[in-house]
Order: sequence, then C-alpha cells, then structure tokens
Amino acid sequence: MAYLDHINGKKHQKALGFSMRVERVGVDRVKERLGALKRREEERRNAGPRESAIKIYERKLEEEGAVKEQWKEARKEARRKITQRAAEDDGEGGQEEDDEMAAMMGFGGFGGK
Repeated sequence: MAYLDHINGKKHQKALGFSMRVERVGVDRVKERLGALKRREEERRNAGPRESAIKIYERKLEEEGAVKEQWKEARKEARRKITQRAAEDDGEGGQEEDDEMAAMMGFGGFGGK
C-alpha cells in the first residue's frame, strides 16, 4: 500500500514529468473522444481475422532471433578486425618501439632476448 501511495504521490508524478492538474473538458470533447474510440473498435472488428497470440509471439521470437544473429555477426566481424589490426601492428616494428622506450628510461631492455 505504501508503494502505491509513493507511485501515485505528487513528488513522484512530478519527477516523471506528469502534471497533476486536471484539465476541464466539455461535453463535446467527451463525445468526440468516445466516438473516436468507437470508430477504432469498429475498424478492428472489420479488419478481418486477427492473428492468434501464439502466432504473434512466434513471429516476435523469429524477429528477435534474426536481430540477435545480426548482432553476433557484427561482434564477430569487429573481433576479426581487431585481431587483424593487432597482427598487423605486431609485424610493424614492435621491438624497435620497445628498444626506444627502454633507452629513454635508461636501461638496456625489458628482459626479453
């Protein structure tokens, strides 16, 4: 009960960006809104057979699976590029840079032969 009081409280609602002021609405606007809701319901009924919840769920799972596969492929490609760059960098005078750094620091090397 305390949680619901908190969620519905003025401070919490204001923090979420909701205005706590109630707008006065005339009868015409209420009738217009009810008419729009009625039209929307009629359109739903006349739209033809609806998909079953199971089919909608299965389609959603397939879409999520496709997105996950794309994401995995992108990660594999990124890793391949990183390893390729690392291999190229190792071949480009990595030892020379280590020797220069050791000389600047004032000792003969980092211990590798």
